[in-house]
Amino acid sequence: MKNTGKTAGREVVQLYVSAPDASGTNKPEKELKAFAKTRELKPGESEVVTLKVNSADLASYEEASSSWVVAAGNYKFLVGASSRDIRAVLDAEVEAAVQKTNDLLKLQAPLATLKR
Repeated sequence: MKNTGKTAGREVVQLYVSAPDASGTNKPEKELKAFAKTRELKPGESEVVTLKVNSADLASYEEASSSWVVAAGNYKFLVGASSRDIRAVLDAEVEAAVQKTNDLLKLQAPLATLKR
C-alpha cells in the first residue's frame, strides 16, 4: 500500500472473496475474509500488508449433511479499501473439500414418547 496523497495517513486494506456460484449456494456476492490497517504512512511512503485466508474460511455449513463444504471452482480474491473500492483481483482455482461435523440435533437413540 502506498500513500499517494499529500498528507500522512493510514489505510485499511480489506480482502473479499467471491465464491464461484455465490447465488446458487445462497452466499453474498463478496464476503469480507480479512483486513489490516497500515501504520501511519508519510506522503510517498509504502508498506507491504499480508492478509491470510485459510481454505476453511471459504466453507459454508450444509445442514443436510452436517458438514462444512468448500465448493470447487474459480474463486475471486478482491483487495481494496472497501467493498466498493476494489483495487486488485486475483483468480484462484479451489478444490472441493468437506469437513464432517457431529449432528448435535440428531437423535442418537429412539425416543419413547408418551401417548394418551
